[in-house]
Amino acid sequence: MKKYLNNERGLTLVEILAVIIIGSIIMLLISNVHLFGQKQYKSQSEKSRHLYDVTYAAKVITKEIRKADEKGIANIGSKSDHIKLTSVIEYKYNSANKSIENKDGTIFVKDIENFYVSKSSSEVVLRIISITGEEINTKITLRKGD
Repeated sequence: MKKYLNNERGLTLVEILAVIIIGSIIMLLISNVHLFGQKQYKSQSEKSRHLYDVTYAAKVITKEIRKADEKGIANIGSKSDHIKLTSVIEYKYNSANKSIENKDGTIFVKDIENFYVSKSSSEVVLRIISITGEEINTKITLRKGD
């Protein structure tokens, strides 16, 4: 045992190269796992944000439709990309910048692929699709008041 402890030869070049190569492979694997995790986080965060935006837009527009009288809702065509509820409240789809805008042109929700509104005699159908494919479909039944 003393023979090995008193050996002052040190490490050979081959041993050092082997350690460097093994260490490099381990670091490469760790960095790939880390980058994959970051990419997944970014992708899921973006999808979550788009789902929130689409849900928010549907909730606000649905609330405005429920508040409007039926005469205001009559401004919707059979299938359209805009809805005008009153002289103040209007939402329209801008395909150039993929957004839903208010009447004055301010962006209400961005990153929207499609926005459809259609009206039959007793219901309004609202469909909003984000650029990542998150989709909200809702039917609002119109109740005639006395």
